[in-house]
Amino acid sequence: MYVGGGCGASSAAGGVRPKEVTDWWYQSDEPDCHGFYTWIQMGPNETIEMNGRYHDWEWIHHPISFEMYGGFKLKMMYSHDGEIGGMGRDVHIYFPDMEMTDTSTGFTRKIEKTTRYENRAPVSPDLITTAPFIKPTRPQMDAFGQLQPAPCASSPLTIATWYWESDDGQSWNAFTPDDSKFLESAYQNPMRQPIMHPTRPWRFDFTFMTQLNVHTESQRRILRQVSQTPGPSALF
Repeated sequence: MYVGGGCGASSAAGGVRPKEVTDWWYQSDEPDCHGFYTWIQMGPNETIEMNGRYHDWEWIHHPISFEMYGGFKLKMMYSHDGEIGGMGRDVHIYFPDMEMTDTSTGFTRKIEKTTRYENRAPVSPDLITTAPFIKPTRPQMDAFGQLQPAPCASSPLTIATWYWESDDGQSWNAFTPDDSKFLESAYQNPMRQPIMHPTRPWRFDFTFMTQLNVHTESQRRILRQVSQTPGPSALF
């Protein structure tokens, strides 16, 4: 049981120094109204793993050792995981760049650690303006974390474009290139299970070709177009 020292007590006088604890954080997906990204605290299980791994990393924390360090895989529980069963997602932690990369999508956030005294409230790191980004992964992993063949010139992964239907049902709008790549990666998986977007509350179902907003429960159709076959007949 920890008993703190009294006012003015010191270790030399027999007092007990407060225990230091480390908290780990990852940046938010979206900036606030001022363009800054806030920090989200990792859970207790992730924190224990991060602390142990970082202790090991400190032994080789030297620029000449960076090439030898490969990082490690961590199971992360995001806030929306409760809506999809709480399975969590595998991320790759790389301390030299202080980054956390989703192994299935390549979506990369900054991570940071802070230190405080036990029984004190956690204090998040300073806000940053560096945006998350999509990092290419090698070997390329699909949306379910399974190894997929390297893309070639004729690979559907490099030529398919995905579209979402407008609210009035009169037009189709292209997803961003990164979202199209993410959707195509999931679509190429033989099981084609429903998949959550890595940063948005969107759930995609390839059986019914729909996109569901899990927060509002609104739903719309999605389409896949292969550029090799232009025109309406290329929509599947």
